[in-house]
Amino acid sequence: EKSLMADQVIKLDVGGTHYTTSRDTLCVDPSSILYSMFSGEHFAAPQRDPETGRVFIDRDGKTFRFVLNYLRDQALVGSESKPDFYLRLYLEARYFNLLGLQL
Repeated sequence: EKSLMADQVIKLDVGGTHYTTSRDTLCVDPSSILYSMFSGEHFAAPQRDPETGRVFIDRDGKTFRFVLNYLRDQALVGSESKPDFYLRLYLEARYFNLLGLQL
């Protein structure tokens, strides 16, 4: 089986929501937890589910799409109308150590 660190396309399961992205996107911010997880520079690669090939991250799957879009565009694009959206986004940004997204 090919190593996760050899993959350029990464399949994620974030709190039950599935995403497919690139290693380059996940590694855009060298100070982030995602960089640490997927760059191969800091510790062993996260484990993939043997059946789905996805890496599980135990975070809010719906909010993670904004995190992923931030990594892609270096800007917050879109939002939700729910009153707690910015708090949830801040908590995800803090968890992933994405300083530019911590509003």
